[in-house]
Amino acid sequence: MPDAAILRARAPGRIDFGGGGTDVAPYCEEHHGIVVNAAINYYAQATLEPCDDEHIELHALDLGVREEAASIDLLTLDGDLALIKACVRRAAPERGFKLTTCSEIPLGSGLSSSAAIAVVVGAICTQYRAGGFDQAEMAHLAFRAERDDLNHWTGQQDQYAAAVGWINFLEFIGDDVSCEKPLLSEHTLRQLERNLLLVFSGHAHLAGDIHLDILADYRSRTGTVLPGMHGLKAVGRQMRIALRSGDLRTFAELLNENWKYHQMLHPSCHTPQLQRFIDVGLAHGALGAKVCGAGGGGCIVYYARDSEKLRLAAALTELGGRVIPFAFDHAGAVAW
Repeated sequence: MPDAAILRARAPGRIDFGGGGTDVAPYCEEHHGIVVNAAINYYAQATLEPCDDEHIELHALDLGVREEAASIDLLTLDGDLALIKACVRRAAPERGFKLTTCSEIPLGSGLSSSAAIAVVVGAICTQYRAGGFDQAEMAHLAFRAERDDLNHWTGQQDQYAAAVGWINFLEFIGDDVSCEKPLLSEHTLRQLERNLLLVFSGHAHLAGDIHLDILADYRSRTGTVLPGMHGLKAVGRQMRIALRSGDLRTFAELLNENWKYHQMLHPSCHTPQLQRFIDVGLAHGALGAKVCGAGGGGCIVYYARDSEKLRLAAALTELGGRVIPFAFDHAGAVAW
C-alpha cells in the first residue's frame, strides 16, 4: 500500500492543575465546573490503513490486544478495546480499515491516557471518513463514547486537553464546555517551564469503582464531597486569575489547596506514600504540589522555587520517584 494512503494521528496527555472533578455530572449540571489544565508532549498514537471492503481490524500495541470484525456494526462494546470500539462506531467510517494504536502515556500515571486514546481514535476515523475534523467535536465524541456508550462516570476536561492542546481554562455547564486558551505572558510561560516538575510516584492511580461512593456522598449532602467540589472549583477560578496576572507564587500555593480539597472526595484518593512525596517535596524546594488525576497513586506535579528544581528532583528520586521530563503540547489532536 502506498505510504500516502496511510493515515496517522496523535493526541496528547495532560496535567490537571486545578479544579479537576468539577467537570463531572451532577456537579457541573448543578453548580458548573471550572478546570485549569495543560496538554503535554506524551501522546496516544494511531495509524489507519484503508481497506476496500468493510472488514475492521483493531490492534492496541501497548495492551497486546487485537480484535477483528466483518463490519463496524459487528463491533461489540466489551473487552480491553471497548473504548476504542465505541469511538470507532461514533466516528462511523464507511469503509473497512486496520487501526493500530499505542500510547506513550504511562498507564496509571494520572495523565489521562484513556482520553487521549479515545480522542485520537475519533480523530483518525473522522479524518478517514470526512477528510478532516473539528478538535472540540472530537473531545465531545470521546466523552459521549465513554459516558453514554460505556456508561462510565466521567467528565470532559481530559478529552478537551487531548483534543485542543495547550493550556486551557475550561468551564463546564452540564454538557456545554467553554474553552479559553489564555494569552499568558512570555515570562509566565518561561517560569512555568523552568519550575514545574512532574514525578511518577511508582504506584498506579486509582482504578477501582470509587465513583459510586463519591456520587452517593455528593447526593447525600452530609459528607465531604460537595464542600470538596466547591473548594476545587474555587481553586480553578483563583488559578485562572493567578496565571493571567503572572502570579506564580499564588499558582503554586493553589496546587496545595487543590490537593487539600481533592482528598475530601474519597479516602482512596490519599495514601501515606503520596503524602510522603508531597511532604518531602515541600521540604526540598517545592512551593506547591498536587496529585494528578484521580489520586491514589500516579504522578505528582510540583512547582519549585527558583533554582531549587534539581534539589527537589534529587530528593524525590531518592524517595523512589521517577522524574518525567515534559513540555507543553501546542497542537492538540492532529492527523496527517
